[in-house]
Amino acid sequence: MQRLLSRFLGDLSEHDEVSNAVIGIGDTGNASLRMSLIEKALRMGFSFPAIISPQAVVNEDVTFGEGTVVMDGVVVNSGTKIGRFAIINTRSSIDHDCVISDFVHIGPGVVLCGGVIVGENVLVGAGSIVCQNRFIKGDCIIGAGAVVTENCIDLGTYVGIPVRKVK
Repeated sequence: MQRLLSRFLGDLSEHDEVSNAVIGIGDTGNASLRMSLIEKALRMGFSFPAIISPQAVVNEDVTFGEGTVVMDGVVVNSGTKIGRFAIINTRSSIDHDCVISDFVHIGPGVVLCGGVIVGENVLVGAGSIVCQNRFIKGDCIIGAGAVVTENCIDLGTYVGIPVRKVK
């Protein structure tokens, strides 16, 4: 599949038909395919604008990195910074002053309370809640429906209410 997509991007770039792109591949805790395709597309000269659904509510003083996608029903409050190539999925709520790093996938219905910091390449599973002022280390997975009441400072997968590291 990666070869087919790369070939398709190459065909588009050779004909100067398209200069902007979006990668519509999410992840399940490993964004390597998505990251690889983005790297190839960037080398080919494609640009990745942030794409924000008109059905999202985005307050003032919010910044988005290139290639970030914000889906329908999302709410992002003031002072939040979202990095490059993040996916903010349907009906997620990101409260004030959060920092979402590059290549993060926020699943549908996730709630991030204020002041949350999420490291690079993190998957926060559907319906999870991350309490105020918590930190999630890069490359972690937060399982669906989990409640993060303490910082997740060790690399791994966290599940449950409250979360506990399982691997």
